[in-house]
Amino acid sequence: MNKIVYDEACRFLDDFQKLPTVISFCDNNVDFEKQFKAAFGSDEARGASNVIYIWTTEKPIKRVRGESQVLYIGKTTQSLYRRHYGYYSVEANNWNWKRYKHILKRYGNIHFYYKTFDKDLLKLEKDLIWSYFTHHLEYPPINFRN
Repeated sequence: MNKIVYDEACRFLDDFQKLPTVISFCDNNVDFEKQFKAAFGSDEARGASNVIYIWTTEKPIKRVRGESQVLYIGKTTQSLYRRHYGYYSVEANNWNWKRYKHILKRYGNIHFYYKTFDKDLLKLEKDLIWSYFTHHLEYPPINFRN
């Protein structure tokens, strides 16, 4: 794949690997935190480095144009564990927790996909986010700084 674009990534998520743990609906941030830690503390997350990753929901979320199951698009040269595990308390606090609780209640479990690339991850991530933006006229719900 010379250039990864949003449509290709979403159509071919079967080519991506998936972390074994999903985050499912819970009524409190403590249970959310446990699930987050389980997902990113897994052996798979510890071994996945140089990856593009995509977080998805089970049901599509309405966007400015169309709908999408994609919540977040990112990249890391570190392992997924090193990139995300330490953020469990940030993700489970205050407004972040309220956002996740709403997403889980309305759109279902959160799944974590990733694929290893030996190319310029920053360019691939930017291409993927830009492609998402041009398709939906906005960024994925959890991508803030693009």
